[in-house]
Amino acid sequence: MNISRCWITACLLCSTVSLIAQNEVDALRYSLQDIPGTARSLGMGGAYGAVGADISAFSGNPAGLGLYRRGTLEAGVNFGVNSSNALYEGTEASNSRSNFRLQSIGWVRSRARNDQKQFFNWGIANMKVNNFNQSVVVDGVTNRSSILNLFRDRANGTPFDSLLSFYPFDAGLAWYTYGIDTVPGYYNYYRVPYSGGDIRQRKTMNRSGAMSETSFGGGMNFNNQVYVGLSIGILTGSYSERSNYFETFTGQDISSLTFNENLAVSLSGVNIKLGVLYNVTPSLRLGGAYLSGTRISCQENYSSSMNTNFTNGDAFNQSSPDNSNSYIIRTPQRYMANAAYMLGSDAMITADYVLTPYQNITMASSRSIDYNYAKENEAIKALYRSASQARVGFEYRLAEVYRVRAGFVYQQSPFIAGVGNSPNLTYSLGCGYRSDSFFADLGVLYNQSSAQYYLFNPAYVDAARISSANVRVLCSIGFRL
Repeated sequence: MNISRCWITACLLCSTVSLIAQNEVDALRYSLQDIPGTARSLGMGGAYGAVGADISAFSGNPAGLGLYRRGTLEAGVNFGVNSSNALYEGTEASNSRSNFRLQSIGWVRSRARNDQKQFFNWGIANMKVNNFNQSVVVDGVTNRSSILNLFRDRANGTPFDSLLSFYPFDAGLAWYTYGIDTVPGYYNYYRVPYSGGDIRQRKTMNRSGAMSETSFGGGMNFNNQVYVGLSIGILTGSYSERSNYFETFTGQDISSLTFNENLAVSLSGVNIKLGVLYNVTPSLRLGGAYLSGTRISCQENYSSSMNTNFTNGDAFNQSSPDNSNSYIIRTPQRYMANAAYMLGSDAMITADYVLTPYQNITMASSRSIDYNYAKENEAIKALYRSASQARVGFEYRLAEVYRVRAGFVYQQSPFIAGVGNSPNLTYSLGCGYRSDSFFADLGVLYNQSSAQYYLFNPAYVDAARISSANVRVLCSIGFRL
């Protein structure tokens, strides 16, 4: 679904230029998840919690593991294309990025007891639960403000010989490249080599990485009536972002500047999931699951650099030191309700509902340093809320071995009312082949969204409007053991 890209773009409206400070943006980025699953389950919009017998149960409702009647071994791949279009100051800029990856792989062992009336199934699966790959370009001409004005205001009040100590990643770089200079007669107030007029501003952002979850789980079937399951997930992942911000000036002492930022984060964590399903009637199955939050350990490395060019031919550049930091994000728990209804012997309609209280995200230091992230946690509670996700799916069987599928996902924004951003909508189609010993599935998902984005502090620039379109094609094959 690539839900995270859309909301993170929206969240950046509250951030400033530098990526160095871990904040509510990072907390939301790693708390959001795509709907994990196989080509079969995602072809139905991921509404597969009450259907079961699919390795998506490891990351959803693990009671679905109790519905296996035979063991299985399966794997799936994903090909995705993300396109973005940014409108800034009347100028449009477009970019796209594609990626190919292993989406899922899993193995399940099934054992029957009590004359096929009780099954105990267990196994292991690995699934991608978030994909960060995205390229965005914002380009336009403004007369509001240069990023140098932000650096100047940040530096004011700090002696020039302390700037690199206090602001080594932004204002300090601007000082050593003459992007800002002291006001004559002062040692702690600054001016910029820009007196107004049009500025062309362009920023490119290249994000990459993913989060994977390796799950160990089991499910039990009691008399084909009640199903219970548990899984333990080990999360690993990485995120990187390289951004290049460029300004060109006309009729000023300075002709151009470039500000670069590089961020790399490694992630690891553990969670647990508990679920139950119940056959209310031969046609109706209901259930629910509790998905604990994940305690994610984040190891971050950040650096920045700046260079300036002046009309007299002078050019300067300065790089920051490398900054390494570690911190903890506790993602919110999720509550899931599931339903599946059989329409005769050849069709079914399914639904899942997930509630996630994003305001319960917390951040903490993972080192013995005197910083409690109180400011960041206050911002999380002020900005985020509980958000609902509703999924519906449909499957129809053709000629015994063929299936066609369709699905829809409604994802509510995690932001409080007034912050903006409309709900995220995803549409899916799928088909499959299932014989006694082999199965193959294809799923296609489409998502379109839009959000606001500020090149740097909103007090200095107007917002850009970024529209994104994501297409995913998933293929999976498997063998029944």
